[in-house]
Amino acid sequence: MRRVFAVVIAVVLMPGIVIPACAQFPVDAALPAPYSAKKLQSLRHRAEDGNAAAQFSLGLAYAFGNGVERDPAQAAAWYRRAADQGLPEAQNNLGLLLLGEDASPDDRQVVQWFRRAALEHLPSAENNLGWMYAKGRGVPRDDAEAVRWYRRSAEHDYALGQVNLAVMYFHGRGVPQDDLEATRLFARAAKSGSGVAQSALGLLYALGRGVGKDVTQAAHWWERAAKQGIAPAECNLAVLLHRGVGVTRDHAAAHEWLARAAAHGIVPRGDLDGLDDYTEILNLTAF
Repeated sequence: MRRVFAVVIAVVLMPGIVIPACAQFPVDAALPAPYSAKKLQSLRHRAEDGNAAAQFSLGLAYAFGNGVERDPAQAAAWYRRAADQGLPEAQNNLGLLLLGEDASPDDRQVVQWFRRAALEHLPSAENNLGWMYAKGRGVPRDDAEAVRWYRRSAEHDYALGQVNLAVMYFHGRGVPQDDLEATRLFARAAKSGSGVAQSALGLLYALGRGVGKDVTQAAHWWERAAKQGIAPAECNLAVLLHRGVGVTRDHAAAHEWLARAAAHGIVPRGDLDGLDDYTEILNLTAF
């Protein structure tokens, strides 16, 4: 029976959120250290005096419950005050907050905020605007326009932009289908630490698409992605460990990774012994 590993590629199309107010890109997703009462008081005074950076930081505090009770309405209010002063990071995060917190978001308003930040060359906003075009949210679906914004984000070395542009090349959406270009972009993002890109790159090595088939390399990238909690990589690594393909056989580790994949929402059909035939590509949509 032809052996096809349990391979999954994520059609990510996901917005990225800006955390530090003045970070270099790509942005380290780590949140600021918990704010003390003294720090919050100082931040609030500066925000109330009209300092846009302080308003944005106070919005972050309310959005993530950093030193205060999490309060999306307060986060939106402070983001909006900074966004109205033209701060791209606040414009982007306000769009994300409206998109994620409201059960029935006004997608046209979300697009407006993403576009304002994208026109200021904020890479995460360029990616997010591409996502709106790819999904047809707040604008007519337009794959070519999605590719244009993803490309701008990718050219700014934003990992999610690189991943999403790679996905478009992989599926031939808005561009001619091109495994080589998809692989190149996934590799750039994978080497910068993107778990989703590492999982996808492992898939391409397992299938021999855009690169020579190399299950050892597939195992390498799936292990890196699995350590970041990427469920498809956890599942695929479990298969390789169970069979001893590309890695030393280790049944205990295989079952441990499979349990982690299941906890993260990927439940394979049957047990590890039954995974000879499996869906090669499962399209996921997430942000």
